[in-house]
Amino acid sequence: MAKRSYLILFLLGLAVAIGGAALQTTPGYMDAYYYFYGGQQLAHGNGFTENFIWNYLNDPQGLPQPAFAYWMPLTSLVAAAGIKLFSWLPDFEAAQIVFVLATACIPPLAAGLSFAFSGKRKFALLSGVLAAFLGFYQPFLTTTDGFTLYMLLGGLFFLVFLKVKRGKALLFGLLAGLFHLTRADGVLWLGLAWAALAFDGMGEDKFSIRGLLGRVFRCDFLFSALTVLGAYLLVMSPWYVRNVQVFGSLFPPGNGYAIWVTDYEDLFIYPASTLTFERWWNTGIGEILRIRLDTVWHILTGSMAEMGVLLPGILALIGAIRLRANKAVWLGWGYWGALALIMSLFFPFATQRGTFYHSSAALIPLVMALASVGLDLVVEKSLKFFSHWQDQRIRPFYTGILLVVVIGFSLYNYTSKVIGFEGQPYLLWDEDVVQYSAVDEELQRLGIAPDEVVLTTQPPTYTVLSGRPTVAMPRGGLEAVLNVVQDFDVQWVLSEEGYPVGGEEAYSSPEDLGLLHYLGTVSEIHIYRVEP
Repeated sequence: MAKRSYLILFLLGLAVAIGGAALQTTPGYMDAYYYFYGGQQLAHGNGFTENFIWNYLNDPQGLPQPAFAYWMPLTSLVAAAGIKLFSWLPDFEAAQIVFVLATACIPPLAAGLSFAFSGKRKFALLSGVLAAFLGFYQPFLTTTDGFTLYMLLGGLFFLVFLKVKRGKALLFGLLAGLFHLTRADGVLWLGLAWAALAFDGMGEDKFSIRGLLGRVFRCDFLFSALTVLGAYLLVMSPWYVRNVQVFGSLFPPGNGYAIWVTDYEDLFIYPASTLTFERWWNTGIGEILRIRLDTVWHILTGSMAEMGVLLPGILALIGAIRLRANKAVWLGWGYWGALALIMSLFFPFATQRGTFYHSSAALIPLVMALASVGLDLVVEKSLKFFSHWQDQRIRPFYTGILLVVVIGFSLYNYTSKVIGFEGQPYLLWDEDVVQYSAVDEELQRLGIAPDEVVLTTQPPTYTVLSGRPTVAMPRGGLEAVLNVVQDFDVQWVLSEEGYPVGGEEAYSSPEDLGLLHYLGTVSEIHIYRVEP
């Protein structure tokens, strides 16, 4: 396909991304605030440190603490690059520029994948346009989160598999390292890279078990597999060295606690040593199995809509059926299946709260590439079933319906997440800014010092907006709150709906709670001062 076509798709993606970013003057939600804060720290020379605690898994000893003890740093590194490159702009706008440019690359990347599958320009252009309007993902592409990076890395991985003739092992290893540096579950792409090498050397275009086994037991495959590992370690070794220096191990030691949570809120239990195998097992084997089956059902029913805005997802499944012998399709299914299995078994609660949604973003370029192939098959079957129909009429009709649905749903989802509802005095995207800014103004009126610690439900958000040290609202009721208050020298406590201090009754009728002296309510957030 001509370079001009790719340029047009890039400009389309850029226009859509700029339009989306125009109303997003803040990160918008806690994850994005977390990565933005990490970018600010790096860009301003403060290194990998955090002046907040958002969970207690790694047994934090105080503030500031080592950064990225739960999440991975690449998104913040990218944000830091934007802040450095565009230093004359406000920090968030500077960081956002890099994510806008990255988002603009998704349509031409999806088009390149589609062209590699079909060799047809019209299919590639359709896939590229679909990849500019990504439904559920639309509001999150141009803020400081990992969605866009994962999509780009996923698209590049499959494009390397389909198009690159030499140096695949090196490129696969580098991409696997970048995947892992973006998300902890990105380590799965190291296994997928080895699988891709095995598939690639089978000596035929189609997938076959015999060809796969014949490839795996050849010496050149072992050499290529070691090359992948070496390239992966080239990317990840600095991070592993840092972890050993800071935590004394390759991985933060508290991450293992996450396996033993009995619901999502257990991530915020204090102390984390409470999370044990015995506590988990005592919930009962029936409950353990039920939760995992519920997670499988959640993945099966939700992933098609989330990944493909439903209609492109259905078309992508049809396209995968048409190309079922293609090895790239098998790789995509392999990643999806491995991710679903591991997440369901070990991290069911995080999966139901969005982890699978984040990680499956890597397949979006492949989904959009297959959607155009699926549409072609639908057109073919329609022409056979309705013999009086004509291709030159039915194809544009079907394509038009597809684009109207995809663009309409993307606009609706963006509007519902960013703009909000009629009559709202501010953008829904800025709700946390409005509430926490009002609260911080009240704290300043009450005489808070810059270094006094605040306990809240969204520590990264509050720290970014106020510059104050913060710690997370722990699970366990008033007793756990008082323990955190004493252990981390907290002076102020913010009690919010859904995470009330002292229970729902105390939230509906706020009053003094032990050491906590009630001072008032701002933006539906109760303010307590810790008394000696």
